[in-house]
Amino acid sequence: MSERNEEVLALVRELIGKYPTVNSTQLYDKAMRVHPFLHGDGLRTFHARYVLPVRRAQAAAEGRPRAPRRKKTKPESLSPASTAAGTSAAAPAGRAARIEIERLRVREVLLRFARELAAADSRADIIAMLSGIDGFVDDIMTPPSGG
Repeated sequence: MSERNEEVLALVRELIGKYPTVNSTQLYDKAMRVHPFLHGDGLRTFHARYVLPVRRAQAAAEGRPRAPRRKKTKPESLSPASTAAGTSAAAPAGRAARIEIERLRVREVLLRFARELAAADSRADIIAMLSGIDGFVDDIMTPPSGG
C-alpha cells in the first residue's frame, strides 16, 4: 500500500471537521479536483486510506468505542453436525436452509439490479434499464433449477 499524502489527509480532516455528514464520494470528488493523482486509486482505496482513519480517530477522540466484530456463522443446516441422518431437527433445519438459500438468491438479484441502476450514466439509461425490470422480477419469482 502506498503512502498517504499529507495534503490530502489534511484536506479530508478539514472537510470532515466543517461538514460532519459529508460522505466519501463527496470527499473524493473534492480531493480529485485539488489532487488529480488520486484518480488512479479509486474511491474504495481513497476511503480506506484517507476517510476511514480520520473518522476512526474522530470517534476515538469523542470516546466512542469501536463496535466489536461479529463472528461469521454458517447456517445450521450446512454444518457437518446437522447433516447427520436421523436427527429430529433435520426437517426444520432443512426448511430453514432452503429459506436462507432463497433469501440469498433474491438478494443477489436485487444487488444486480442496484449495480445496473448505479452504472446508468444518464436518465435515458436509467429508463432503459427500468423498462427491463420484468427480467429482474422473473429472476426473483422463478425458483432455481438446481433443485
